[in-house]
Amino acid sequence: LWLGAVLTDLELESDPMVDYNFCDNCNLCIASCPSLAIDGKGNIDQKACRRTCYVVTKGVLDLKCWKCREVCPHRFGFKR
Repeated sequence: LWLGAVLTDLELESDPMVDYNFCDNCNLCIASCPSLAIDGKGNIDQKACRRTCYVVTKGVLDLKCWKCREVCPHRFGFKR
């Protein structure tokens, strides 16, 4: 299940802004991307990613590529 948005009328406090460098320039995701959709600045070309990574089978959207996530050293969480 992927949520694109959650609508509510609750008063919610936002999380603080990140104050650390999460990726530390490891570039494993950039090197592993088969569609070359990730640039060196952390920008993702969504159209290039979708063309390579998603397939529709019998009307169901299926993700066939997780390479950027598979190689990320923080895929199971980030500890500072």
